[in-house]
Amino acid sequence: MRSINLLPWREEFRQKQKKDYLVHLGLSAAAGVLIWLITHSYYSSLIDNQNLRNSFLSEQIAALDKKIVQIKELEKERERLIARMTAVEELQTSRHLTVRFFDEVTKTLPDGVYLTALKQDDSKAEIKGIAQSNARVSNFMR
Repeated sequence: MRSINLLPWREEFRQKQKKDYLVHLGLSAAAGVLIWLITHSYYSSLIDNQNLRNSFLSEQIAALDKKIVQIKELEKERERLIARMTAVEELQTSRHLTVRFFDEVTKTLPDGVYLTALKQDDSKAEIKGIAQSNARVSNFMR
């Protein structure tokens, strides 16, 4: 029987397998890098989009904070105006009381009694004067 030398054929087959292995290894590495790039760009675009949304929200929050400060200032101004209006209304309502008080004093003041000082604080009145007799003072007090 003849002997067949398979060594060169095996060597060529091994070289072809090695070459195919390296080609497949390169393609796999390229596919891995491509998948990594696609995934990275997708997630970085998501992050960029979220950063844009965050900056928009931050700007809106800052604008609302300014409006809140303005509203608080307007509320303070409103409270000051209400206090002034209340004071004016109180003065208007108590204005006739002073006139009425003087009118009542002049009506009840008997002859022979003379007033030298008249002072009123809220509902309290202080009257100083001169009288010809104590009877006239007691008549005035009644």
